[in-house]
Parts: sequence; structure tokens; C-alpha cells
Amino acid sequence: MGVRRSWWPTALAAVLLAGCGSSAHLAPAQITVAPAGSALYDVSRSVVVSKLSPGEVVTISATSPRPEGVWSASATFDADNAGMVDLSRAAPQSGSYHGVSAMGLFWSQHHAGAGRAANGSTVTTLAVRADGQQIGSATVTQTLVGPEVTEHTERLAKTGFVGDYFTPPGAGRHPAVVVWGGSEGGLGDSPAWAAMLASHGIPALAIAYFDEPGLPCALDDIPLEYFEKAIAWTRSQPEVDPGQVWVLSVSRGSEADLLVAAHWPALVHGAIAAAPSSEVWGPISGQCQSIDYTSWTLHGQPLDSATAETGYTRNPDGSVSGRASFLSGLAGPGAAAARIPIARFKGPVMLISGADDQLWPSPVFADRIMASLHADPA
Repeated sequence: MGVRRSWWPTALAAVLLAGCGSSAHLAPAQITVAPAGSALYDVSRSVVVSKLSPGEVVTISATSPRPEGVWSASATFDADNAGMVDLSRAAPQSGSYHGVSAMGLFWSQHHAGAGRAANGSTVTTLAVRADGQQIGSATVTQTLVGPEVTEHTERLAKTGFVGDYFTPPGAGRHPAVVVWGGSEGGLGDSPAWAAMLASHGIPALAIAYFDEPGLPCALDDIPLEYFEKAIAWTRSQPEVDPGQVWVLSVSRGSEADLLVAAHWPALVHGAIAAAPSSEVWGPISGQCQSIDYTSWTLHGQPLDSATAETGYTRNPDGSVSGRASFLSGLAGPGAAAARIPIARFKGPVMLISGADDQLWPSPVFADRIMASLHADPA
């Protein structure tokens, strides 16, 4: 799709700190985040601001430097009769999110400017302001990799694929996941997803399928057998239960995800597709000088592709939309032949889509996939 999606599990971990005082307070406001200390992104945390005046209006902000830039959110609250704001109980007057959410200041963050490398961790600054003055602050550290998770780098010459394999500590065989990204190419965010899975006891292999040394330069003529090889390798690892290997992908990568499940159902226990597609779409040129007409091949033969004629449009706010183009493509002459035969797969399928997805109509695609799953296999 040519536009990178970031798909992150969002959560908190924290260290209690005091901020600078204000003349309206006998002591600085206090921010308590529990559980305290560094933790994984997907660990749920509570945020409580105390030592406020009853009814005092405060604005709480969260600022997170990440590799792709600085992300931030803020919301304004009324302190309760005890002089506290508990984000798990209080809804903001206004701000980046609505309703009650303990982690609202994290999942509602938006891109705010240039950032810096996070090196696997993100340190978020929480700040409390009243009457234009900062009256308290704390830092929250979120990590991707849990203790004793091991990373192994796999390359073409040795295994026939490019990837990073993450294993949890401990003995025994576990369910495993093979993860890949979408049209961004390379390994993208998939190692982060794999690291998080391994941190929860699930061995996970993150693979690239184009735009890495030795791989195609674009999402063009990618053999599905490449994914078969990576899945078979994962099944052979001593810490993996070979009957419990899942595939996980996002956006354009979901086409391969569902195709592999459909054509090699004995290798795949379950499939997870985020912002998925129900059809195969055409190739993306990337850095290539020329491309073929198909994104994927099976047994050396190209798979039929649907066509999004008009591509993407740039909106006045800088965002990119392709929704209308892909919806039009579903009515095109090639769409029927490009339908992914997911009905052949009898294992569990999990689909994740956003109702306001503007890149392409993933909720429509998800409904079409569900319709296929309830139909007779081709």
C-alpha cells in the first residue's frame, strides 16, 4: 500500500517523581502510576494525581519521544472532593480522548514533531499543570522486550528467509507465531511485535519478504513458498509446539497471511490479520525500476490481482487516503478472481480493523473475509 502502518500494543509502566511546586499548593502535586517501574507496553497501569485542591482544574499531558517522532496527548480534569484525579475513574472535560480510560493519555497520543531513537524503550513524561503552571511530573518507561528473552538473527544463506527469532526463557514447547508486516518493506515493526509475544512466553519469528538484501526490491512476484519455508522452520524449533503455529500480519501483508492459511492449512493453526484485505491487490514498485503485474506467486504462477485504479490521494491535513479507490476496485473486472480462498482454512481466524480506516476499507474487507469463511470452500 506504500504507506507504513504502525500497529503497537499500548500500556504503561512508571516511576513516581515529584514536580515543581506552585504558589497555590502547600506541596507539589503527586503522580502515582501503578504498578511502578519499567514494564512492557501492554501492561495495564493506573495513573492517579493527588495533593490537589478539591474541584481544582488541571491539565495532564503525556509526551513520548519515539524513533518516528514525538507523540503527545493531554486532557483537562476536575479534581474530586479528595483533591485527586484518578484516570481509571474520571472522564476529562476536554482533551485528546473522551470517556473514562486509565490509559487514555497513551492510546490517544498523536504525532507532534521530530523524535529520537528509543532503543527498544519509550520514556514518557507525564506533567500536571494548573493555572498555566506545572505543578507535578513523572516519567513512565515502556519496554518491548521482557527479561531473558533471546533474539536470534536468521538470514537467507542459512535458513532461506530473512528474520529475527525471539524466544522466551524456560523449558517446554509453546504455541508460536510467525509475524510479517505490510507495504513498508523490510522487517519494519514486526520484530517489535515478535519481541512482545516472546515476552509473554510465545516464541515468535519476525520476517521480511522484500526490501532486504537478497530479497525482491518491491512487493512484486513474492513466492508464497517463502512464507511456507519460514513457518516450517518455526515448527521445527525445539521450544515450539508444531501443531500450534499461528501467522500474524497487517495490511498488504495480510494477503499473504490468509493465502498461506488457505493453501497450507496443515502448517498453520490460526491466522491473525490486522487491517486485512479480502482480495489480492497489484504490486508496489518501491525502489524497483520495473514490476510485474502480480504481488504473489504460487508454485511459480502469478495470482490474479484486483486493481485500485486511482491509488492514493493526499488530504489537506497531510494524511493519505485510498479508501474510495479500493472500494471502486472491488467492483472491477478482476476482483472476483482475486478473492482470497480463505474458506479452505478451517482453523481460527482473527480479524482486526478500524472503522475509520482511511488508507483502505479494511472493515469492508473484514466483512468479506467473514462471508467467505461462512461459505462453502471453493
